[in-house]
Amino acid sequence: MKTKISYLRLIITRVVLMLMMGYTQIISQENSTIKLPVLNTFEVEDVLAESATCGGEIVSDGGSFIVEKGVCWVSGKKLTTQKSTDQKPPIPTPTITGNKTTDGEGGENFLSYMSGLKPNTTYYVRAYATNSAGTKYGKTTSFTTQDGVIRINTLKVDSVFAESATCGGEIISNGGSEITEKGVCWATIQKKPGQKTSIPTPTIGDYKTNDGEGYESFISSINELSSNTKYYLRAYATNSVGTSYGNTLSFTTQDGIAEIKNIEEIVILADAASFKISFTDGGAVINAKGICWSSSNQTPSTKDNVTDDNEDYGDMYIIKINGLTPGTLYYARAYAISSFGTVYGNTILFTTPAGVTDIDGNVYNTIVIGTQEWMAENLNVTHYRNGDAIPNVTDNTAWSGLSTGAFCDYNNDVNIVATYGRLYNWYAVADSRNIVPTGWHVPTDAEWQTLVDYLCGEEVSGGKMKEAGTARWNSSNEGAMNESGFSALPGGYRDNDGAYRLIGDYAILWSSSEDGSYHAWRRDFFSNIINRCSSKKQNGLSIRCVKD
Repeated sequence: MKTKISYLRLIITRVVLMLMMGYTQIISQENSTIKLPVLNTFEVEDVLAESATCGGEIVSDGGSFIVEKGVCWVSGKKLTTQKSTDQKPPIPTPTITGNKTTDGEGGENFLSYMSGLKPNTTYYVRAYATNSAGTKYGKTTSFTTQDGVIRINTLKVDSVFAESATCGGEIISNGGSEITEKGVCWATIQKKPGQKTSIPTPTIGDYKTNDGEGYESFISSINELSSNTKYYLRAYATNSVGTSYGNTLSFTTQDGIAEIKNIEEIVILADAASFKISFTDGGAVINAKGICWSSSNQTPSTKDNVTDDNEDYGDMYIIKINGLTPGTLYYARAYAISSFGTVYGNTILFTTPAGVTDIDGNVYNTIVIGTQEWMAENLNVTHYRNGDAIPNVTDNTAWSGLSTGAFCDYNNDVNIVATYGRLYNWYAVADSRNIVPTGWHVPTDAEWQTLVDYLCGEEVSGGKMKEAGTARWNSSNEGAMNESGFSALPGGYRDNDGAYRLIGDYAILWSSSEDGSYHAWRRDFFSNIINRCSSKKQNGLSIRCVKD
């Protein structure tokens, strides 16, 4: 019985051994088909001061799933070209036991981001991939990180005032590292007793601006400076490597003292006057500017009559004084106020005209323009100077047949006379009984030309003489500033056939000068231009008078 049991055990043992040998052989055959991966290292790109990108191309996974892949690197000295007889130093061979990235698993190509690098350093890198057979590397390649040094130019100092200026920087290169702060820094000469004066090289430890981060060039506003002081300035930019500076420039702030350069009379009316004033602000912020005046104080100040309501044109402004008394001598000075004090211009004298009254009792404002004194309103009288009535002809047929003096109201509407005055044919202008007040006359064509020439010619004088705005002008009236105070209004005209035309569009004014037997000269205001035209004597036009 024992012999049978022993024999059975022997058979079982042999079977187990045979099975084990077969399994081992199968496993051995399977392992013999798995190989290491095959891969290539990509070219290194986006090399900055502290980072770069690289990656790998998986050519084959070796027959086994790739469980890890990435790049590994090591730093080393940059290899130089050796003479053929010299032995070249070995190329460092990075492995996964050192610096590496892990970019997942699987057989797809990959890109890796290498960070934490040092500026201006040579690195050796290669791709790797790991499967069940082990780890395989691609070819080793090298790169050198950027030095991290920012290169920046200081831009021209501009807009230099008494207490401020502007400057900036042009960033040529960020050195491969992100700029975290940029601006300009400045300093003045600080001379100490016993020490030699030297030109300062300002740093961010002095005064500075902060214009944010990023690679873009920038402009800085420099404030809280001292007036009449020389400063030294340069642009700066900071990254993780350090702070770099541009070239040093110098500038001197203005003294802050304003100066009234010139004051001109533009318009002198019976109850108002306008002036054109040019000045320099000395680089200071002007808090108020205007004109002060008095009829008794020969050196008026801001304690006298003052107006600062002006039209500002930079270094020139136009200002108007209201509430004056006709026929009065006044003293006036321009002024400007800043944080540095109040400055005055020279005192000027002007006399307001007393105005003029016609035989009907109508009072007209007058203006002095150059050497001439003009009415500032259109004539609206209905009698000659001797008291004879000027016929008011309303019928169109009757008007067209006239050869003697007459007037009319536009569209026979008396309500518009106060604004536009009346329209007269030329025969009323030429009548020996005189249509204008004593001491005045209808201007000749030559006197019109004197006015036009004084206001710089036909192409621009219209804008200087037309009432501004569109309250009475139908067009946009662009360019009409009325800086002469003439206040030309678009009263239109009455044609020789009796028809009324162009109110709101044209101001048309008679001269006393004939152009042959049937025509006389006139002036037309349209746009910014004054045209000299010949007109039939039967036409009804507006009249302005000039003082004898």
